Amino acid sequence: LFTMSVNVHIRQFDISSGINAEYGHRPWALTSEHISRLLQGSDSWSRPELTQALTILCHIQALTTFVLGCGLTHEIDSSAGHNYGDSPQIETGEADILADPENNGLPVLFDDIYSRLLQKDGESCSPPDTNHQIFTDLIEEQSNNGTRKRSNALAHYTRDDDMQYEVTTEYRDGYEFDWEEMGYPCCRNYDIELADNLSRKFKVIQKLTYKTMGVKENVDTSKLRNAVWYYVHRLWGVYYMDVDYSAIQDILPLGFRNFISDTATRPEIMTEKAFNNWGSKRGTGFTYSEKVHFCLIIMEARFQASYCYALKALN
Repeated sequence: LFTMSVNVHIRQFDISSGINAEYGHRPWALTSEHISRLLQGSDSWSRPELTQALTILCHIQALTTFVLGCGLTHEIDSSAGHNYGDSPQIETGEADILADPENNGLPVLFDDIYSRLLQKDGESCSPPDTNHQIFTDLIEEQSNNGTRKRSNALAHYTRDDDMQYEVTTEYRDGYEFDWEEMGYPCCRNYDIELADNLSRKFKVIQKLTYKTMGVKENVDTSKLRNAVWYYVHRLWGVYYMDVDYSAIQDILPLGFRNFISDTATRPEIMTEKAFNNWGSKRGTGFTYSEKVHFCLIIMEARFQASYCYALKALN
């Protein structure tokens, strides 16, 4: 990837910087016209090289979701740096409400989430004719959340400071942007090893579990993990006909959905306090490792959705 002259790469990255903003905030707006600019000319990239470059770019963008979502906003050796090894759990006043004061004060009902996980499949299933409406409602609630400007401290490092995530009211058929059906074959055309490694990574993240939920043990959290995964895909405009969005709405309370939305789409506004307070209380609630796990799921779901948009435009 980095075998050509420095001047060639400077031009390539200068052109791709315009793609970076779209890719980071509105990947559904990425088109073959954006990609073709990087494939034309004597100093252009080849498609395998561009596949690698887009993979790196997407990983960096998704990694901000994880790092900032966990509240790690300072280097560990700086005066404001911190880790969570000795951080105390945050106590709240209610026995069953885990509220995030930085998330509009909306409660995350831990016991409600747990009880919903115990429901049998199909108990909360919505009729097919209402499933798409619920899908639409899930995104419209975020459009009412307003937009927030990123910190001025970051403006020095950005060219398009006004560009930020915008709620998309359109939707794309999930099976046109599905990793197994579209993404993996497209990536494998240019780099077999890369495609296989990404597939393994997605499977590890989706299946990763301690089978715990706070102090509760032997809990099947697959419905909760899948709900987080598909809600992130919904935020990025991907709709799956066989996903029950009423179940997602039921399992993930609004406070939880707002946390996911902010982490996935506006990670620059996340803080240490938000991570510490969200879903935490002494003796009950999500553990720190479980909240880190949620951030891992959010990161990989965002990566997969964004990456499939790029592969679609590339092909």
